[in-house]
Amino acid sequence: MDKDRIAYLCKQYLDGIASREELLELEGNFRNPVMEDLVKAVLFEVYAEFSENNYPDLDARISEDIFSRISSQVSSKPTIRLWLRIAVAVAAVTVIVFSIWIFNNQDGNRVKSERIAANNDVAPGKQGATLTLGNGKKILIKDISSGNIASQSGVKIIKSKNGQVIYQVTDKTPVVLEYNTLSTTKGEQTQVRLPDGSLVYLNAASSLKYPTSFSSLKERRVTLKGEGYFEIAKDKAHPFIVTTNKQETEVLGTHFNVNAYDDESSITTILIEGMVKVSSKKGVRILEPGQQSSVTDNTIQVAQGNIDEAVAWRKGYFRYTDEQLSVVMRQIARWYNVEIIYPQGIVPQVALNGKINMNRNISQVLRMLAKTKEVNFKVEGRKVYVLK
Repeated sequence: MDKDRIAYLCKQYLDGIASREELLELEGNFRNPVMEDLVKAVLFEVYAEFSENNYPDLDARISEDIFSRISSQVSSKPTIRLWLRIAVAVAAVTVIVFSIWIFNNQDGNRVKSERIAANNDVAPGKQGATLTLGNGKKILIKDISSGNIASQSGVKIIKSKNGQVIYQVTDKTPVVLEYNTLSTTKGEQTQVRLPDGSLVYLNAASSLKYPTSFSSLKERRVTLKGEGYFEIAKDKAHPFIVTTNKQETEVLGTHFNVNAYDDESSITTILIEGMVKVSSKKGVRILEPGQQSSVTDNTIQVAQGNIDEAVAWRKGYFRYTDEQLSVVMRQIARWYNVEIIYPQGIVPQVALNGKINMNRNISQVLRMLAKTKEVNFKVEGRKVYVLK
């Protein structure tokens, strides 16, 4: 039996339409030592496809333990009991990363949304950025080969093989202080290794302005628009300061994420490790690991944050915990470079929970969101219509 046949049988089972003969056929292959490994692999692959989620960080030992447990439960009991156990075992893994809208919708809504998305698909974003030098010259990072891409006062700028922009200081006493800006459009992400060794990840539709060398400066100050994840090199004598339009975040050496998109209701900063000081017109707050600040025109608040959710984009995921549909759709708009339209003029009030691989086409993402039964979508070119 080939992989396609096994995949078909798995899909029939997961769709809830497998006949008794098909269940027996699949069970027989699961019992077959020669076929067992293939069935295991295909079952996980097909289930991941149905749940719209991959498990790249799933420990292989966990999956082996699960399937060993399934194997130990196979007996002469009725087929339906075996498959109930298989379903429970697989669900034990997926419940870690998913909530209410994963799997059990088998109505016409899913078929309809699949048909729409299949005819109007949009590929996910990619690594890419534009580097603007101090003299105004612009360099499209994705269009140039790896290696040395520019030289400025006391600094050599390099593109690594994985697309990261790296600054190497060649002269610690630069004659002229210059500033560069690294920016991403919608549908792009990038990374930059700053002259002090700090690493910054930029999300879509974001920019970072920074000096080409910090050696003659008392502080390491950069300006962020959009969203960035920072891993700051330790230097107690030279604090690192991230400036946005409403706040400043000061650190000595730490990991943190700042979301400062203009279309969001607040600027959020979440601390992963170390300590940061967040300052705005409304006051100053010190964050400890796991805490998140939210800055608006009128307030600055600190609460316990969700680190996994806040930095999921850096690991290639959208991740939500009781997140409003409007917030989710703004993230999708930035990553897929699409326009979100609400034809009825009303944003559906839907709270979403889940984890979505950002490398999937938009059709797969929309199919998942449609499984809430609260919302549907129509895609026309790069316009996504959100339908109640």
